[in-house]
Formats: sequence, C-alpha cells, structure tokens
Amino acid sequence: MTKKTKSGFTLIELVVTIAIIGILLTISAISFSNIRQKARDAKRVSDITQIQNTLSLYLRDEGQYPASLTFGNALIGSSSSSTYMTILPNNPTPRNDGACPDSEYLYQKSATGTDYKIDFCLAESTAQLNAGNKCATSKGIINGTCESTNAYVLTYTAGANGSITGTSTQTVSSGADGSAVTAVGDAGYSFIDWSDSSTANPRTDINVTDNISVTANFIDTDVLNFINAVATLTDGQEDIINTLVTDLKTAGLWTKMDIIYPFIGGTAATHKYNLKAPADYQITWNGVWTHDANGAVSDGAASSYGTTGWNPLSLSKNINDFHLSFYNRNGVYETNVGGRGSLGWYAANTGFCLLSNRASYGTLSIIGTDAAWAAKSTIPLNGLITGSRISSTDNRVYQNNTQQAISTSTNSNNFTNHSVEIGRVTTAVGSAQPFAFASVGTGLTSTDVSNLYTLIQAYQTSLSRQVP
Repeated sequence: MTKKTKSGFTLIELVVTIAIIGILLTISAISFSNIRQKARDAKRVSDITQIQNTLSLYLRDEGQYPASLTFGNALIGSSSSSTYMTILPNNPTPRNDGACPDSEYLYQKSATGTDYKIDFCLAESTAQLNAGNKCATSKGIINGTCESTNAYVLTYTAGANGSITGTSTQTVSSGADGSAVTAVGDAGYSFIDWSDSSTANPRTDINVTDNISVTANFIDTDVLNFINAVATLTDGQEDIINTLVTDLKTAGLWTKMDIIYPFIGGTAATHKYNLKAPADYQITWNGVWTHDANGAVSDGAASSYGTTGWNPLSLSKNINDFHLSFYNRNGVYETNVGGRGSLGWYAANTGFCLLSNRASYGTLSIIGTDAAWAAKSTIPLNGLITGSRISSTDNRVYQNNTQQAISTSTNSNNFTNHSVEIGRVTTAVGSAQPFAFASVGTGLTSTDVSNLYTLIQAYQTSLSRQVP
C-alpha cells in the first residue's frame, strides 16, 4: 500500500513566516530611514562647508560678507557681477529630523561685515559634531545655537562748516566697537567737540551697548585760537567772541584790522590778548591798572600805560590808509592837557593817535601832520571813537556812527617810530578812562565805521557794558 506525502505550509508555519517577513521589512524600513536621515545630516554639513568656502572667496573679493543669503538662489557679488555660487543649497527635507526645527538655514551678517553666523541643525552626531543646533562662522562650526545679538546704529553728523570722514552711519553688535570717524573743519574752521561733549577726534566708540547719534561742532579757527590762549573764558563769553569774529568777517572789517583787543575776561591776563593773533602783540601793562568785567582803566598817571609792541613804521604800514578805534565807556573831560582815552603815539608834531575828550581841545584824530579835530562840546564824547585816514587829504574822527570832524589838509609825514600804546600817547600825560575795545589797522570808510559801531555796540551789550 502506497503512502502519500502532503506538500506546502501548515497554517502555523505560514503565520510564523509572515511574521518573520514583517519583522524583517520593519527592520529594513527603519534602517533605510536612518540611512536617509544620516544622508541628510551629511548633506547639511557638506552644504555649510561649501557655503563657508564660498563666503571666504566673497569676502576676499568684495571686502565684506553679503548682507543676506537667499537659499535656492545664486550668490552674486555686491560690487561686481561675479557669481560665487550658482545655487545656494536649501536645507534638505524633511527638515524636522530628530529634535531639529522645520526651518531653512538662517544666515546673519555681523554688524561690521567681517563675520557671519549660520544656524543649522543635525538629527544625529556627524563626524565630530553632536546632534542638535549648530552655528557656522568664518572660524568654523560651533556645537550650539548662534547667539542672537542686538544691533545698534552709530550716526555721526557734521554741523555747519565741516564734514565727516569715515563711515558716518554704522551698525554694530552689542559690545562690539565702531570704526573711527574724523570731524574735518572747512577752510578757516576747526573741530571743537561733539554734541555729547566728547573732544575725541578721530573718534571710535567702543563696547557699544546703545544707539549713538552725535553731531560734530566746528568753530572759526581764529576764535578757537583766542579761546585756547585766554583759557579762562566762560561758555557765554566764548559765544560772544565767536559772534564778534563772525560779525567782523561778515562786515569785511576783519581783514582791515591788524590788532584787536576785546578786553574780555576781567583780568590783566585776559585783557592783554590780541584777537587777531593771540600769540602776537600782547599788551604789557605798566603802572596801576584796574581790570574787571567792564574793561581796563588806569589811574591816569603817565607811568600807567599798556604797550602793544605793534609798530606801524617797522611793519611798513601806509599812514594814508590807517585807523585807530577804542570804546570809551566814560565820557568825562580831562582836567590836564593830555586828555583822556588815548591810543597810539605822538611826537615831534606828528603821530598816529586818537584822543577823546581832551581838556582844552575836544576829540582828535592825528594821523600824520594834521588833525581831524572835534572841538570841545557841551557833552563829552563816549562810545566808539574812531579816527580814520583813507587818503593823504582825508582824515576823519567819528563818535559811534557819526562823523564829528574832517581834515582835508595834505599829509606829508610818515609814522613816528614807536609802537601803539594804550592809555597815553606821550611820556608826559596818561589817560584814566576805561577801555572796552580797541583796534588798529587800515583806513575805514564812513560805511565801515557805521558797521563797526553796530557790531561793537552789540558786543558791548552782550557783556552788559554798553553806553548809549
């Protein structure tokens, strides 16, 4: 009897086989998924490395890193048409591998343009990088998230009569340093300070922790030289001197004056300075003088005078184109022959001097051989007294902006060989009226004298020492 053998699987065998196949498929799927995840991580590292290399070339050619990157597009030079990367790679998808966020690579340029940060993430450890957030910079790749830093704006503005060299608007990260800027004055002007009182120039703001906006202030160089020489003027007095110089220049009078004494500051040390050139022709005070906010006044003795050292003869000045002026605050007639309010010098029937309220004669402008003589009047003259010769036959004397006398006699003499003195014009007699301003220079027209009076009266008013 023949015995038949059955072929195939039993139900139990089939179930077991299917289960094994399912397990194998699951393991294969998991392994494949891990392989794909590792491949994405490897690509991310490769992408970032390529971008770093490309950015290095970009910095070399363009001078700074790009302001931004658009992943998926080309990277073109900011100052050239060079293509540094045809396609900036995108973060491969899916992006939310492991604990990574579902986001694109994030690029940030530093405020100075000399570095950058790129945020990216790895699902698993790759090479020497741990899983998690990463930060790529020009120096390499850091394990960890790129720190987000505040950016601050530095704004440097030039005030009137100057300019800024360097980058006038800068963006810097918190704690970083700005780049140097320099405030440069226009011709005839100098930098004095910034609006935050800093005098640094060039200026570099370091360790920045807030926005900064400052303006550079500039000042007339002649004003600055005087302020620096005197060294003790108040802010208000400095402003008054600035206005005086500006007004003199605007009126065209500055170039017509060789020496100017503004008598500001209230002391012998401050009253000695020549506004035109503080290092030159400083007054040497002799005898007894009183110095205060109203100016300088001597005791009237011939031994009390100020000498300037400015000699028109040795300086080859033209006697037929010459002026002297002073501001006389006390219109009182002198009781001796010498007179009051003396400026200049006189000898041997010629000279270059200005006398106000002389006891016997009145007020005189002696420039050469003749005098423009304003006879003694009922009311003594005060305010701005000016003597001006504009030709050999035109010598005038003014009080404020009013002509008091004119001489048309022909002058045939030159200067006496002597420097200008204040408070006397001979060795015999002094003068005891207060001086609040004095100038000597080339001849002034009647229009010049009127303009000079207007601005000197404003100057005296600013110092609360004007007379009507």
